[in-house]
Amino acid sequence: MAAHGTMSGSDRERLRQEWMQHSAQALERMFAQEQQAGLIPFTQREDRELVSRAGTVRLERERYRCTTCRVVFFPLGPEAGTEHR
Repeated sequence: MAAHGTMSGSDRERLRQEWMQHSAQALERMFAQEQQAGLIPFTQREDRELVSRAGTVRLERERYRCTTCRVVFFPLGPEAGTEHR
């Protein structure tokens, strides 16, 4: 396939249609009636508690908040390979 800057209109439209089809299929699978009981809101995914022999352990995702733009940022983690060497 051609690079992004040199993609022809027909290639772009074909790629767009393919993406839209995959997106629609994913949406239908995610919100299918049989999946409703298993859907978990993002707030519940972020706030997890585990019960251990020592008691309840609360897991929180590390995050930083920019007070100027009011956006929450999540660190990429070591798997992103952005740490200093």
